Amino acid sequence: EFYAHHGVSEEEREVGHRYLVDLNVYGDFRAAGRSDRLEDTVSYSQLARMVVEAGSSERFALLERLAESLAERILRSDPRIDEVELVVGKLHPPAKVVVQRASVVIRRSQSDYGLQK
Repeated sequence: EFYAHHGVSEEEREVGHRYLVDLNVYGDFRAAGRSDRLEDTVSYSQLARMVVEAGSSERFALLERLAESLAERILRSDPRIDEVELVVGKLHPPAKVVVQRASVVIRRSQSDYGLQK
């Protein structure tokens, strides 16, 4: 979860909102399963820091663009990650009805960004 200034309206970008990201990475992690060593896998704490840093340092109008940017950054960060699935949500978005969260879900692979092994 992080606070950032994304949105279509100037007011949204000025005031900012809380965002929540759920992240799943897919790849061949058998080496880590056998060794039980962090060096043999992808560090979820590093991925979480990357998501928070990227999500709060850039500005986008749409959740879809934010999600796309995060997916590409994650896939470029480690060749062991074959695919990524992200749920990117804006908590309590401005709307004429009470909405807990507005979210987009995307799934991207290395090939989507020309990163095939």
